[in-house]
Amino acid sequence: MLGNLLSNRWIQGGIAFFAVCVAGSLLYSWHVQRTTDREMARHTRFLEAQKQNATDRSKSEGVENATDTAAVVESLTEPDTSREKPTETPEASVDWASMDAAAGFLPDAMAIAEAPVEEVPVSPYGFGPYPSVPADFPETIPIPWQWSDDLVHKFRDALPDFELMARVLIQLWNQGDHG
Repeated sequence: MLGNLLSNRWIQGGIAFFAVCVAGSLLYSWHVQRTTDREMARHTRFLEAQKQNATDRSKSEGVENATDTAAVVESLTEPDTSREKPTETPEASVDWASMDAAAGFLPDAMAIAEAPVEEVPVSPYGFGPYPSVPADFPETIPIPWQWSDDLVHKFRDALPDFELMARVLIQLWNQGDHG
């Protein structure tokens, strides 16, 4: 009876179809796993580069909030250990005798902390502050953030693309590519 069942062409076709489906799903699963691992490695490298840039920027500019940015990026790259129990109490790690708590509230310290903030024009499309245009940059290349209102209104749908192209051209010009 088993011989009759296995000799049936419909049963043989069903077994072959089942084998092809299983093999295809395994191959697809391996492909997705490999692609996901590659993407995660790329994102990890990007976050590490952002962390390094934020640290470098804070050292060169002396900006206090850039270290906060580095801490946020660092917290994104490292696993969450907030649920673990701390090994020592916070009070034991702070040397209260050496801290001068009143120094932060004195008027002199507050006047120093309130340095004037320079207003930098920023892209409305989320590209960050506008780059400075080099003095020897050709005038034939349009810079969208320097356009008049009528040109901005005329090309408002393509303005983000023009801005990105201008940013790339300025970056290439600064790197020495004048072609």
